[in-house]
Amino acid sequence: MAISPHGETYVQVWIRSEGEQSVDRVIGGRYLDRLERRAGAWKIAKRHLVVDWHTLINMVSLPPKEGIDTWFSGSRDRNDPSCALLTQWAKSQGILADDPEAP
Repeated sequence: MAISPHGETYVQVWIRSEGEQSVDRVIGGRYLDRLERRAGAWKIAKRHLVVDWHTLINMVSLPPKEGIDTWFSGSRDRNDPSCALLTQWAKSQGILADDPEAP
């Protein structure tokens, strides 16, 4: 009888709902996987989710961003602070041309 390998992977889920009740649901847990080899590659044959903890965060109760000069506001576009940092690094590596039009 062959023994199938198993794996454990930590997972964190953050779900934001906006509207009248703006809350974030945060869940921490683990995937317990049974693996099997198929066509020479390891694949997940069975997956179980174990929820170790969860919480709700009321968005209204978070501290305001104004007045906290050490915080940066993230965004899902080229205005995100990481975009400028990664662009600067790419230019220093010669990956991007030093173009004044580029973000």
